[in-house]
Amino acid sequence: MTVTITGSVKDVTGVADNEAPWMFASVIRFADDGSVITETPREVRPVAGNIKVELEPGYAIVTYGKHVWPVDVPTTPTTLKALIEAGVAFPPDTAQTLLDAAVGAYVEANRQQFRSYAVPVEGDPGMVQWYDANDVAIGVPVPGVDVLDFTNYYVRFVDQNGDPLPVGSLTTIHVNTLTGEIDDITFEGA
Repeated sequence: MTVTITGSVKDVTGVADNEAPWMFASVIRFADDGSVITETPREVRPVAGNIKVELEPGYAIVTYGKHVWPVDVPTTPTTLKALIEAGVAFPPDTAQTLLDAAVGAYVEANRQQFRSYAVPVEGDPGMVQWYDANDVAIGVPVPGVDVLDFTNYYVRFVDQNGDPLPVGSLTTIHVNTLTGEIDDITFEGA
């Protein structure tokens, strides 16, 4: 059983583009009827700016020029645009600000696997900027879901005499991520 994939193709000036072929291929796999789907790529050229191809549902590879998209062909007819967009996290024309926000949100949601830390954004309560181990910002500021709210909690660092540490000094707590224990606490003067 194959499904129909259709789409229109034009160049940047709006003229129908029939010049370059599109390639459709797969990995060796089985179709629903038990037959073997081979890796043989098939060339399809648009006609009058329209492309139409019949594909077996399942994993496929769409190639245009140097661009390659792994896709999952659905069991119902669809457009070439929908097929490619479903195969990538973001469409190729996604704005950099949206990508930055997505990276920031991903780091926020998966911060346990990164050697990163969050810093509250000055003047923007509830927002944090994530930084990597090299103090480079990751993405853009995101809502700090369960990052400590520094307006309601305080940590006081004092020296051996109970005097506050100098302004601008840095105290680092080193945590062993395997055991969850504190390995060391270090101090760097201002």
